[in-house]
Amino acid sequence: MRVPGQLYSNLFLTTSSVPELLVEDSIWNEVYHWLPKHYSIPDLDVIAPVLEQYKKQTGEG
Repeated sequence: MRVPGQLYSNLFLTTSSVPELLVEDSIWNEVYHWLPKHYSIPDLDVIAPVLEQYKKQTGEG
């Protein structure tokens, strides 16, 4: 069944409000089931080096 994507916004560091975006709930329920309890997408451990590099390149850090 397709449901509003906003139902899964708690999984993401930044949320996007697009009410017309529909996602397949069986897929996202499976993703949600297997993620660690306080996990967010992107994972901060994964994205931290990318953000650090970005800050260096842009002079923001």
